[in-house]
Amino acid sequence: MDPARKRRVRLVVALTAALLLAGALIWASFGSASGAAPPSIVSRDHSRKRKIRLVVALGAAVMLAGALLYTSFGTATAAKSPSQVLAAGGGQTYQLTGKVVSGSINHRGSVLLFRVRDRSGTESVPVSYQGIVPDPFRDGREVIVDGRLTGGVFVGKRDSLVTKCPSKFQSKPSGKTI
Repeated sequence: MDPARKRRVRLVVALTAALLLAGALIWASFGSASGAAPPSIVSRDHSRKRKIRLVVALGAAVMLAGALLYTSFGTATAAKSPSQVLAAGGGQTYQLTGKVVSGSINHRGSVLLFRVRDRSGTESVPVSYQGIVPDPFRDGREVIVDGRLTGGVFVGKRDSLVTKCPSKFQSKPSGKTI
């Protein structure tokens, strides 16, 4: 897990704990309605407690939903083609997507070297990757890998390589969806 995601997870856990603690303190602060108070005050006190409990519960639910949405969509990155990654340059983390160039797959120790090209073009970028390689990985397959461009080579994050399986719903000759 990358450091930014770890920080977000810790933030969500801290917010959840704070909300639970605040809810428990508010809940406990109202105490028991029994005692010397007249019945009319007791009944009003119960309805007031219910309203406060409802507001606290709804507030906690909204805060948790917001934190979950932030962590879910805050880390999303759009997939970029090799030409887009080369045009943008290095320094940022990207999700590279494209097809593996035929005949470009080489192994050097634990490092997998291959080229990824645009789906509809000839622009390609060399990729250096270490980690688990999916079984369907081979020439011509569409892949997605997270990483960054360093010195003209896309260096993939460990275990981020995903191979898209060819669709079973496309006809062979034209590639059109059936």
